Amino acid sequence: MRRIGHCGTLDPLASGVLVTCLGRYARLSQWISGAEKEYQSTFRLGATSDTGDSQGSLTSKVVAEPPTLNEIDAAMASFRGRILQVPPAYSAVKIGGVRSYELARRQQQVTAPARPIEVSTFEVMLFRYPELKVRIACSKGTYVRALANDLGELLGCGAYVEQLRRVRAGAIGEGDAITLDQLERRIEGEEIERSFISPKVALRPLPDLTIPQVTLAAFLHGNSISLCESTQRLPDLAAGTQCAVFDEEERLCGIGEWRGGGSLRPLKVLVNER
Repeated sequence: MRRIGHCGTLDPLASGVLVTCLGRYARLSQWISGAEKEYQSTFRLGATSDTGDSQGSLTSKVVAEPPTLNEIDAAMASFRGRILQVPPAYSAVKIGGVRSYELARRQQQVTAPARPIEVSTFEVMLFRYPELKVRIACSKGTYVRALANDLGELLGCGAYVEQLRRVRAGAIGEGDAITLDQLERRIEGEEIERSFISPKVALRPLPDLTIPQVTLAAFLHGNSISLCESTQRLPDLAAGTQCAVFDEEERLCGIGEWRGGGSLRPLKVLVNER
């Protein structure tokens, strides 16, 4: 296999779902990595970390009274929805062409610009001070370490990530995943196919669209096509919506952009699959 791409890195501390795309499907990684991610994390309150997690240099913070569950719930509400987030100093964000973590390791001042993110879920799973277990569903580019740090700052007690696990990437959850040991055994037993997830499942966050055989060649050659309402029911999609495009045998042809009025423009074509 010459080409393998992953769909979103995990912090060194983190565990959980890491989606990989093999061969021609590596060209789909931007759509899978761009989907919502879900995490379960344990924050430790009462201290801060220069990296935002337990692998950094820790500094205790004395507080007169630990926060209550109601105070934590109220503070979390500030981070739900579309917000601006400043990435941690120890992150892969580039500043002046240099990775932020490289500057931080050199003890240089690091101030990354705030970036828009979306947090659809940020809720308490378990609270027993100083441990706070949370569930987070968020957009691509969200740093859970920054959420922990910012929450601790708002509460006045400090916080950092003690444990972090990604439980879902887009439509792919832990139930779909396998361990590296399982993968090795399947390779040895020539059962590697059992480890693959179909493109239809992997691309489930996108609406899917089936194109008829008569227009298939044009799409695969990178041409916009027009679907005829008299031969098939046109999808009820807004113009600009991106779709996973399949042929009549449910084989993935690529990604298209619905232009409205029956018009579909190719964005990515998997012509080699034919």
